[in-house]
Amino acid sequence: RPWLRPFFVSVYAALAVVPLGTLLAWAFPGAGWMNGAARIAAVWLAAALVFLFLSWATGRYVEGANDNGSGVAVALALAERWKAEPIPGLAPIFVFTGCEESGLRGMRRFLATADLPPGTAFLNLDNVGGGRLHYLLGEGMLVYRRYDADLVATARAVAQEFGDEIRPLPNLLLPTDALVAAAAGYPAVTLLAAGENGAIPNYHWHSDVLANADRRVVELAETYAWRLLVAIGRRAGA
Repeated sequence: RPWLRPFFVSVYAALAVVPLGTLLAWAFPGAGWMNGAARIAAVWLAAALVFLFLSWATGRYVEGANDNGSGVAVALALAERWKAEPIPGLAPIFVFTGCEESGLRGMRRFLATADLPPGTAFLNLDNVGGGRLHYLLGEGMLVYRRYDADLVATARAVAQEFGDEIRPLPNLLLPTDALVAAAAGYPAVTLLAAGENGAIPNYHWHSDVLANADRRVVELAETYAWRLLVAIGRRAGA
């Protein structure tokens, strides 16, 4: 829904305004407007929490064809292709995480328990079932974290092979599993499809069903991801 993105952006902004406004109002007693801004933000946060609770209490589970059945499908397709065409220079691990919506906990748990070799990089596939395919340049809600420059340059070079079909996206303003890897110091990049307005099609809505997934975009994501893996393998070999 088009209002979801500005809604979450406003919530993130309120999360920053409440403590910052309260601190500044305490430090500068004469600036009463700061305290007022913090109070308004606190009221908005309370209203948002009520809305989220009602959505949880009255809502229904969604099928999740795009988010993130599409990413799982592409990962499985890449694994099948890998069995027939191993890429020199790469030793892939296909990871299917859970609990992304509750604090990226699946990815956090994986990084906490996995014994990863030096040079490990992450290619994250998220919501690749509709809209225009993008590769993200970085992530962050309150603090922006740029992805590894070399990996982004490789993603950009491979994307140019597809003309205007695949574009860069500076920031989604919603976290993906790649943010956890990037914050831990690993090269990471996310592939994600979104509409021309930047919104993810059928995002967290009952319309996120298989019939509304765009097979062409899913297949494009698979082709692009494979070529990107080949390019990463060549770079690793060099």
